[in-house]
Amino acid sequence: MKIRNSFVTNSSSSSFILIGVNADNYFEKFGAEKYKSCGENYYELKDDTFEIVKTEYYYYISLFESYIRKSLYDKTVNQLKLEFVENSRNKGIEVSPDDVCFEYGGYYNG
Repeated sequence: MKIRNSFVTNSSSSSFILIGVNADNYFEKFGAEKYKSCGENYYELKDDTFEIVKTEYYYYISLFESYIRKSLYDKTVNQLKLEFVENSRNKGIEVSPDDVCFEYGGYYNG
């Protein structure tokens, strides 16, 4: 009989990678809509460059995760942070490079 000792990925787990800013600080600038449900804040963003990413504790406005994962092969995290700032500036939104973060992780939703 085999016994698995490592974590098994299933539909109850989530992982994420993001380069962006905390949504609480920037949602108005990015035109994200904030609403409450059951006492929690939620955000909705209609954009073709950025997306809302929810981690276990926070919401972030980030470059699309698929773009980040693809770009990490030939760009550094710092280059992607600067890209976030530049993409924001192109939309008329000023973002301080110091506010842009790189976050990654996973958690169990069960």
